[in-house]
Amino acid sequence: MARSLVSDLRLAFSLGALGLGLATAIYADVTLRHAMAAEDGVVLQNEAHRILRKLEVEAASPPPQPTPESTQVDWWLLAPDGRRVLASAGAAFLQSVPWNGVGPDPVAFQTDRRHLYSAISLKSPLGTLWVAMDRSPEIRIVMHFRRDLAILLLALTLAAAGTGHLIARRGLRPLAEIRDETARIEAQDLQRRLDATRFPEELADVVGALNGALARLESAFSRMEAFSSVGVPWAMILPWSMITRRSVRVSASSM
Repeated sequence: MARSLVSDLRLAFSLGALGLGLATAIYADVTLRHAMAAEDGVVLQNEAHRILRKLEVEAASPPPQPTPESTQVDWWLLAPDGRRVLASAGAAFLQSVPWNGVGPDPVAFQTDRRHLYSAISLKSPLGTLWVAMDRSPEIRIVMHFRRDLAILLLALTLAAAGTGHLIARRGLRPLAEIRDETARIEAQDLQRRLDATRFPEELADVVGALNGALARLESAFSRMEAFSSVGVPWAMILPWSMITRRSVRVSASSM
């Protein structure tokens, strides 16, 4: 089965757009997650140090002070002996954090497909402050972002396939014109030639080859016409065997 140049170009454009789109999507996805993680790390560190300073100030003040709260993080304060002394209102999820691997730098971990956390652990004379941030909403943001990227990638691939089809059709149009003009040449007008200036320069060799073939065909027809217009002896037309058999029959009939 013959290959289709239009199909090849359409496939090439589609694969090119798909590859470029995938590379862009992966880069955008990694950049988005890295940016969110960096921003959350800064927020987590700032909130942890703010809460620790406030706890130290409250511990130094004789009258009891309200427990510091934060809308972005939750925390536990552990005494030096490991007892939980204070905790924020929403700190129940801190029980699932593997605190053995958490230090003064933010650490991200995901307990399942829907829950993502960042945690930090700070030491102070009061004990150990565990601070964690629930980053689960970021999972939904990333999933929506990936879905939008997939839709955009599909649209880009289809658009590239359509563009490749149109470009291929437009590029093959001169070949169709050459085909049609060549088909109109009859035996009576073999002197006609294709005008190479009407076609793209990439097809100059094709037009030149066709004109050369027409010239050779015209020359052959001219020789045939000249040959048939001159009286030719039978010996040049009929095979010698046919002449011999005819001579034998004539001799036999005369005897």
